Amino acid sequence: MNKQEEYYGYLLEEKRQQKRARKILAGVMAVVLTVSLVWFFGYFIPLQQQAQAQQQANRNAQILQTFHSCLSDNGYPTGYADRDNFIVYSCQQQSGCPYLGGYNYNGDSSPDDACMKGT
Repeated sequence: MNKQEEYYGYLLEEKRQQKRARKILAGVMAVVLTVSLVWFFGYFIPLQQQAQAQQQANRNAQILQTFHSCLSDNGYPTGYADRDNFIVYSCQQQSGCPYLGGYNYNGDSSPDDACMKGT
């Protein structure tokens, strides 16, 4: 074998090694990307959603606490349906209840239902 054939053989082998190295690098990158996506969508996103749900639960608890304080401050229940309905409706507005429907007229079983219905 002469020197030129030997040199071309070396270049061919070098080209094969580079091609193999690129395939390995592409495989490693694909694995890293897959693991990153699984972490992001399987852990990070649900963690964010859980934090948002906890914030909403805390907000709802604060609204209910304010609502209950308002009810007790206004002497609820009075024993008079119209007066009770007025107190509940006023407290719904003052405490920031997400539901502002009526109380005695829509069949709600408790003032909590009148405040937090649908949440």
